[in-house]
Amino acid sequence: MAFENGSCFYNLAFNQSKLIARAARLALIAEEVNYLDAILIVKKYLKETIEHWLDGTFNGNGFLYDKKWGGIITKQGSADTHANFGFGVYNDHHYHLGYFLYGIVVLAKIDPIWGAKYKPQAYSLMGPCPLLDV
Repeated sequence: MAFENGSCFYNLAFNQSKLIARAARLALIAEEVNYLDAILIVKKYLKETIEHWLDGTFNGNGFLYDKKWGGIITKQGSADTHANFGFGVYNDHHYHLGYFLYGIVVLAKIDPIWGAKYKPQAYSLMGPCPLLDV
């Protein structure tokens, strides 16, 4: 992954979320071995790749609330049931959203202020997941 040149951006939720999860894992490994420079690079990358999905500014795609079924889908998935590997018809949400959530949680661990800012969006993504009462 080329974190510093911005080459790892996809408009497909599945592809992007897998890269986000990989980067998040690298941040935790860097933390474990006390490689602070790597944590800063990955933190920047995670912010750049996650925020536009969460704040609705990603022109290529992004998350939407599906009023009909009450869940989160993608812009592309709302227009085409085959887009994003069927994300618009709730196919493999546990993969797509799980990878995003992993990245969000790791980024919130690294940057608690960022985590507090995006907490409502993170909880919205967790909505379809069977979880404890929060």
